Amino acid sequence: MAWKYPKFDIRSGYVIDMDPINDNFLGVTNEISGTLNEHNFNSEEAGEVPITRSQLDAGAAFRLHTSSARPSNAVTVPINSNWLKIDQIDGWQTFDEDGAVLEFVSRGATVWACASFQLMATYGTTTSLLEAKQKGYGIKVALKLDGTVVHDALLGSGDTETDFYRGAQGRAALKIPSAVAKQGTPYGGGGLSGARLPIVVDAMVDLSPGPHKIELTVMSIRGHNWSGTNIRGPYIAAREIFALEMRR
Repeated sequence: MAWKYPKFDIRSGYVIDMDPINDNFLGVTNEISGTLNEHNFNSEEAGEVPITRSQLDAGAAFRLHTSSARPSNAVTVPINSNWLKIDQIDGWQTFDEDGAVLEFVSRGATVWACASFQLMATYGTTTSLLEAKQKGYGIKVALKLDGTVVHDALLGSGDTETDFYRGAQGRAALKIPSAVAKQGTPYGGGGLSGARLPIVVDAMVDLSPGPHKIELTVMSIRGHNWSGTNIRGPYIAAREIFALEMRR
């Protein structure tokens, strides 16, 4: 056991206060209650390993829950059922598919929740320059925990009331451009915008014991995002979501 020194100096004649007394005992009681460290193991002999991984249960310190899908990200591959279509609606949307939702039973711990995926704003077996750039207000990305958006895991503006939405003639780019040069300016807005974007969102959350649900959620801002000149989109291709319970 490690050396433990009192946090407060308590002497005869001091006013009685339970808080300093409890704080002085806390360091000792925490350690004998299971807060072990290098002082609790004898490793004086050279090369001695006091405890090995094989002596611990698989979930002794960390428990990993994962879900993933690995469709091809190649632009030359036509869109298929393994790509998740982002609907042209203004609001958060989720997907009941592998790699986009994770349900698990937590033992109660701090959890690192993370989702990564490929956002595809191109389409078809061939890709012209006209189709190779995002046209629209952009996409917001976040995580949902038990149906609630985790704003610590939000990419994009959190307040659409303050963003720039002036449309085609107000100086944002044209929705259906007539030349490749006009692709350089997006509509405007507070979302992520690009032809093919690798995206990661994550957050640290404290979960109570019991069942939980973590979802990848996206918003096609104002329902205005296109994959090509006349093609609604975009899509989510390869994707993964995991939750790492950090119990110690």
